[in-house]
Amino acid sequence: MSNRGFKFGIGVATLLLASIVNGAFLEVDVGAGGWNQQWDGYLELKGVKNYFNNSGAEGDQNPNTGNFGLESQKNGYFYFRVVHPLPLLPNFRFQYTNYNTSGQSSFIAGNLKLLGKVEIPVSLTDAETQLELDSYDLTLFYQLSNWINLGVGVDLWKGSLKITGKDQLGQTREVEGDFILPIPYLYGRVETPPVWGFSVEATGKWASFNENHHYDWEGAVKYLWDLPGPIDPYIRIGYRYKELKWVDGEDESLLKIKGPFAEVAIEF
Repeated sequence: MSNRGFKFGIGVATLLLASIVNGAFLEVDVGAGGWNQQWDGYLELKGVKNYFNNSGAEGDQNPNTGNFGLESQKNGYFYFRVVHPLPLLPNFRFQYTNYNTSGQSSFIAGNLKLLGKVEIPVSLTDAETQLELDSYDLTLFYQLSNWINLGVGVDLWKGSLKITGKDQLGQTREVEGDFILPIPYLYGRVETPPVWGFSVEATGKWASFNENHHYDWEGAVKYLWDLPGPIDPYIRIGYRYKELKWVDGEDESLLKIKGPFAEVAIEF
């Protein structure tokens, strides 16, 4: 090990030792939950529009409007959060969320793209849509106090879209494609001091650039059991709203995902 590396190691060890003496070592949260996701929004290009969940667009006899018919789904997520004693390095939180859903509809309009990535070249009838979407969300943040966090992050979406239906000639046709989309954001979180174990949390993720934007708002009630020993369990129940507008040239995608959630976690 070089002399510089040795000094760095000694410095880190000193900070960690001081943290242990002060009783302020690592704080780790690990949790998992379920989110009842309701889909809304649309894809649009030059007056042609497909809705994610609007059955009225299927039967309006307009060849320029269609519907994927995406159903509400109860999907899971898990996360871990680490708060360390090193003052200059950010703390971090990682969350994986599943957004898989499917739908059936009588008509999907063609000549559109999902998030500017997956092309839907032709109109389809009697269609079945399968959307598989995984979110890998990393947040780096600083604790301004025990109750206020500020930071930045990126939500990486990795997904695939598959549509099976009949084209204008009545032939079965499949449309499919994969996409990867990183979504950066600013991050803020506040939590009230607990009263009889109960506290209220509000979390926001926000980004806006040109015509694009990303909003992710979450409010929850938390109850923590302060038990003897190093492990304290807690539950959170709340509501989450996520919105993404993505403009790629003349293609526009607006996704809205919202609904209640509940989770269990431990803090140690």
